[in-house]
Formats: sequence, C-alpha cells, structure tokens
Amino acid sequence: MSMVGLPTLPGFGISAPGRPVDVYVKLARLAKACWLSAPAPLQQGYLFTADASPEARGGAVSIVIFEKNAAAGVKGDRGRVAYSMSLTPSGEASTTIAIDNGRIADGFAGKMQADVERWAAGETECNAARAWPTQAASGDAAEPALAGKALKVAAGQPK
Repeated sequence: MSMVGLPTLPGFGISAPGRPVDVYVKLARLAKACWLSAPAPLQQGYLFTADASPEARGGAVSIVIFEKNAAAGVKGDRGRVAYSMSLTPSGEASTTIAIDNGRIADGFAGKMQADVERWAAGETECNAARAWPTQAASGDAAEPALAGKALKVAAGQPK
C-alpha cells in the first residue's frame, strides 16, 4: 500500500525519471502554480499537502489535495481527500506516480491527470486544467465545450 492508502502495482501508473522526492519538487511546483494559484480552478476551497518518507524507509512521497472543511469554521482545516498522487521508487532512477481522484469532477480530473503525464515527461507549462472555470473542479459547471449546450437544454430548448 502507498502512503495514501492506494495500492501501487508494478507496471501501473505514470513513469517519471528521477527519485520520488525530485519528481515531487517538480509536480508540487507545477500543481500549485497551475491548479491552486489565482486564477486557478482549485484556488478556493482546497488545500495542498505532502508527506515524504526518507530514502532509508522507502523514499515514497504522497501529495494530497483536500477540500477545505467549511463546517469547522476555521480557515485551513482539512476536509475530505479531493485528489491524491502517490510517488514510489521504481528502480534506481525512476518513479511511478499513481493518481486517485476522490472528489474532483471527472472531466476536470482527466485534465489534471493529463497535466501530470505531461509534467512527468518533462513539460513545464500549465495546460488544459487551468483553462477551466473554478466551478468545473467541483462539478458545479459544465465542461467549457458543453456549457452552451447545457444552458440550452436547461432552458428547455432542443438539443
């Protein structure tokens, strides 16, 4: 089991060159910039956390994005897990990234996974996920390509 309770099976997941801690540094920087900073979709209502094990204890890293716990009334409290990544060593110079989408709208989570895949391959730009409206992350809005169609259907007009 990974540090976030996800099974990590050999041959599954996204492969990235480098040790988990090195991959974490890149993913964390890009995820925060692309998904969690203004005007990014997850800037409000979500918290970014990470946990790293020393190499002597396996060297795994977990990245967890929590929903903010509005019920607690205290800014910054962790709510439910919205999205997580488990980074585990795969050989001496490679890392396997396993992703678990807990509460992010499927369409937006797919865009997030595509970002992670590109970043693991060496790209560094914010891409599709950043272009989505904030409500799309929680499923409160239709995908941009479908937004007009959804509004017509909601207004009782033909598809």
